[in-house]
Amino acid sequence: MKKAYKFNWIDALVCLLLVLLAAGAMYKFTSAEHTSAAKEDTITYVVQIPAGKVTTVDCVQPGDVLYDSDSGNAIGTVTEVNAEPALKEIPLPNGTCEWGAIDDRYDLYVTIQADGTVNERREYLVNRTYQIQIGAEHNMHTRYRSFIGLIWDIL
Repeated sequence: MKKAYKFNWIDALVCLLLVLLAAGAMYKFTSAEHTSAAKEDTITYVVQIPAGKVTTVDCVQPGDVLYDSDSGNAIGTVTEVNAEPALKEIPLPNGTCEWGAIDDRYDLYVTIQADGTVNERREYLVNRTYQIQIGAEHNMHTRYRSFIGLIWDIL
């Protein structure tokens, strides 16, 4: 003889959990604001090209489009280029160091403007995928020159 099934408190918890999961899924997929609160903005940042040759100085000009070498996507337009003599530490016999200029090498500071987003955590994204972080090194290129650039500043 079979015993009749009784509805118990464990069954009630399972049903409640299923209802909550269904409500959460409906909220997530039907809510108009299911993405983060990121605002479209113009991002201006500075890339340092350390110890570049004179040809690098000549090949990076305002108006050039800057590309990410890894993905090939455009990551902004060059608005300004500043070149300074490249420096390096020179150890002295007494154990101290001084800064000295490297012959025929220049540190370039390239100002870039790009359309992107800034979210509530102050993360800067260009093309919604390329993250701009101070101190990050990236392989970059313009139409005429490729280089490793260091994100120096975000303005």
